[in-house]
Amino acid sequence: MRDLLIIFDSVRYDNFMAVYAATKWRKYGKVYKAYSHGTWTRPSVVSMLSGYLPQSEYGQPYKPSWNMLSPQVFHDREIPSWFLNSNAWMSKMAPSDYIEYSFLEGHSAPRIIERAKEITEMYHNFFIVMLLTETHIPYNYDPSVDGDHLNKVFKSYNNGEDNDAPWLARKYQKRGIIHLMNLVEPLFDLADRVFITSDHGDLMGEHHKVGHDPTFPFHKVLLEVPLMVIE
Repeated sequence: MRDLLIIFDSVRYDNFMAVYAATKWRKYGKVYKAYSHGTWTRPSVVSMLSGYLPQSEYGQPYKPSWNMLSPQVFHDREIPSWFLNSNAWMSKMAPSDYIEYSFLEGHSAPRIIERAKEITEMYHNFFIVMLLTETHIPYNYDPSVDGDHLNKVFKSYNNGEDNDAPWLARKYQKRGIIHLMNLVEPLFDLADRVFITSDHGDLMGEHHKVGHDPTFPFHKVLLEVPLMVIE
């Protein structure tokens, strides 16, 4: 078994679909509208690392909580497993059966992908989870993006000011999605199955908020995420 689970951090379903519809990714098949198990990263990603993908009509391809039940066993087979993480909130949060590598500097997706390629070359069987944060506020997919300025705009909006924060959030997250699509696509030929999803969505104007702070009012877009299965 050679499986990749690629998590685009904070990507809401409608933003992903807007990009998907305009790119060649349509050739890879259907995007399911799925529902994450949390409105922020920790609960959602831990759920996925434990064997539960976001819920959709696709169902669950993995044995629930496989890595909690028996060390390094996946469907009763020994499968070495990795968690390649770029979100500081998830550092050392993976279950102990994972080999974890943290890439906490900005613009880390290229380094994570190179590490994933190395693993696929070294091992015949593998399960690799990659958490990529270029689509997370402040959208650090490009060094030219002024993250400090965006954070100030978003903070002002969340405090009640009317500004362009929702439009900017959609714009930059979509650009981040395209950036990650281009980076991860070469991995598809290296695995038997590739799962593309997100840990949760983002508010982008709903309740006059941008982001996914756990203190924000709940809205369904916080749970609506994409799920692609490429075989």
